[in-house]
Amino acid sequence: MMKSTTIPELLDVLIEKDETLTIQGWSERNGQSVAISVDIGGKRIRTVEEIDDKEIVQMAWSAGMLASASEGKLTKRIENNFQNSGKRSIILTLDTNLVIARFYPNYVRNNGHELLGHVTPILVVPGAVDHELHYMLNHSISDEIAFIEKMEDEIKSDNNLYTLLFGSSTGSKGDDDSIDLFGLPSDYGRVGMKGIREERRLQEEYPTIKSMPSHLYYSERIQSEGKLVDAVFDSLIRYETQFLEKNTDSRVLFLTADKHQHVTALNEGMESIIIEQPVEPQALNDIDENRFDFEHIARFLEELLVYSPALKVTAGDSTAYLAAAWKGMTTEGIRRDKIRCVLNGELSTINVN
Repeated sequence: MMKSTTIPELLDVLIEKDETLTIQGWSERNGQSVAISVDIGGKRIRTVEEIDDKEIVQMAWSAGMLASASEGKLTKRIENNFQNSGKRSIILTLDTNLVIARFYPNYVRNNGHELLGHVTPILVVPGAVDHELHYMLNHSISDEIAFIEKMEDEIKSDNNLYTLLFGSSTGSKGDDDSIDLFGLPSDYGRVGMKGIREERRLQEEYPTIKSMPSHLYYSERIQSEGKLVDAVFDSLIRYETQFLEKNTDSRVLFLTADKHQHVTALNEGMESIIIEQPVEPQALNDIDENRFDFEHIARFLEELLVYSPALKVTAGDSTAYLAAAWKGMTTEGIRRDKIRCVLNGELSTINVN
């Protein structure tokens, strides 16, 4: 019977003291193997093979390991808005990029003590954000032959990887949870599914409203015609934010990581803050030790599973294999989605953080 655990528990079993963690994955873009080194003792992450450092920085930021230079400014703005708002609610509207990047949960986790007892903002996820995420998922096609062929080569030479992907040893019948390489969403679709999952978490863990105004008819038209126009989605998101402020007795602050979206919002008279993402590889050498525990490393592994649906994780003489099925297409299915693991030849499932 498959056992259920968590990634931090797996890391606790896998890693002894300050061993270095080596993570191998596969690039969907060219089928090449990629490798990343996580120095537990030195609190550093570095690229070993065939992956852009800036992509690793983005993953580390989404995992909450790196801070945004805008966090202090955001905290002060929320406090000032609260003090000057009278009885009005404080609303934070999130752009698509920040939902995908887990920004708000990471921000609260690292700065919540400064807000505690002062104010609890209400989050709003615009309906256009939800539509954009579903567009990414529903228009995802995984046809990267090089990626699939590379994975097949690895499967033939590694029985543990076969067990990971098909839920049984070579030649045995797999179970209903087996992973079909030819049915995986592309990396674009996996980002969309991740965003939908994060949207659901926001609704479960924070005071969150998902708006669904009638003007999203136009967003539906974009999707039905198969046209993705980023500028149109951006415009719809801003329109919803403006509509919310004009038609409710609330103080609305629009958050985005897109500089163009931020400048346009300001020009349209909106109150907005740009959330600056760390981009330079040097940031990987300056991770705060409080953000380098197993909980944060676990979230980093989840980010890597968006990039590569299967990972080989090695520490010393121990190796674990991880794979995400990405099978959940409905809200409930996404929430139940789990990560498959093989450690010492034993198959188990891991709850998504």
